[in-house]
Amino acid sequence: MISKEEDTDIYRKYKRMRPFGMVANSYDLKQADDLLPMMIKYTYDNTSGEKIIRDFPEDIIKRNWIENWKKTDNISALKASCRYAANFIPVKQRSLNIKEGVDLNSNQIQLAALMEHNRWVIEKLLLGFRAPTPQEAADMTPEKREYYKARFIHQDIKAYQNLGEDAKGVNVKIYDINISHSLPYMVRAYNIK
Repeated sequence: MISKEEDTDIYRKYKRMRPFGMVANSYDLKQADDLLPMMIKYTYDNTSGEKIIRDFPEDIIKRNWIENWKKTDNISALKASCRYAANFIPVKQRSLNIKEGVDLNSNQIQLAALMEHNRWVIEKLLLGFRAPTPQEAADMTPEKREYYKARFIHQDIKAYQNLGEDAKGVNVKIYDINISHSLPYMVRAYNIK
């Protein structure tokens, strides 16, 4: 419907968009306040170096989900991002043979982290973000990152191997790596089949 050509539509932003996915695995409104997106957020918020989060206490996760959003203006988009990441976990399980409560090997971690980054890039592109031009990238100091994000320009829309540090000086790859490390324990806590 959104890619349909009409005579009066000169700028068709979504003309090349095509649906993908499985009807049986589509988004469900009951997932809006599900624990799995809360686990994703909890893992992101507790990233300070490479580590595996094995325990997901429900009361702490729910409190984190409510309280840590107070620090940002873009709550809806970030909650949706956590939900999209959670909805992608079954795909990673099937693709990488992730077992409940069993640590991933280094190859599985790297592939899961790459999958997560690629999923995130597609999410951002579908939302209308773009990568910076070379001039914008050269001008993107930590102070100006929010300025560019507000204009839908994100410095991390690039190949996984080219990711660098965020405004806090943390290598951005660590977020995807920690999510990957913790996947088997999220699966166990949530009991995904």
